[in-house]
Amino acid sequence: MKRKFDFVIYDDGFNRDILHFYPRGSHVHGHTDEPPTTWKTVYKVYYSWAVIRHYYYDGEIEPESSEKLFDMSMDECSELPNLSAIIKNVIETGESFDYPTFGQPAGEWCIKKVKCHNVFDDSEDVIYEFRVFNNLTNQGYRFSFNEIEALEFCDWLDAVNQYMLEHSEGI
Repeated sequence: MKRKFDFVIYDDGFNRDILHFYPRGSHVHGHTDEPPTTWKTVYKVYYSWAVIRHYYYDGEIEPESSEKLFDMSMDECSELPNLSAIIKNVIETGESFDYPTFGQPAGEWCIKKVKCHNVFDDSEDVIYEFRVFNNLTNQGYRFSFNEIEALEFCDWLDAVNQYMLEHSEGI
């Protein structure tokens, strides 16, 4: 089993934030002793992930300088299996997503389409604002993507979820 999946959320050359997904600490369970083969036969998911900041020194990442900004070491009933479809719906419809998550601890997501006025060229830009909140520790993290970045995040989420379904477990 893989040790991790990383998605770069932010990188400005001084520091970078990554969503670090831990497959070995995550579980997808079915309703029976047999592992599920489709998401319709999944009973419950427990995902383990964090947002970690790395700092650069002389153009290289300094691994010793990492810090955990957001921790979901046990995201019970995680939204991550549904998050790609939710993001695509927000992109297509413009409707915000902001619903409580069942389970505790759990990551509660809020996703909004935001139009911003660019004062430099008098144009309209569209960004997607993401906020995730740990409902047990009251810790939160927020970030934003343009549409291309949001769709790349969806592709990454789909790959993580497919991998986890292929390594699922019975009840």
